[in-house]
Amino acid sequence: MRRRKRYPNRPLTEAQIRILLQAVDNIRDDALVRLGLSVGLRVSEVVSIRTSEVDFDRGLIKIWDEKKDRWRLVMP
Repeated sequence: MRRRKRYPNRPLTEAQIRILLQAVDNIRDDALVRLGLSVGLRVSEVVSIRTSEVDFDRGLIKIWDEKKDRWRLVMP
């Protein structure tokens, strides 16, 4: 049985982040990419955020953490 080759997770460089942000045309996508990069969210966490999970008064976002099976609060 062949094993899948895994590649180490490496953070994006500053130049790669600039290129990524310049390539985004849609304002919604730009906001999601910036949120994910600034807070360090997984893609699945970013795309599953609902407006009901955003606390505008306190400036917090409630994120469901799949690995720990609980809610966590992040500050963008």
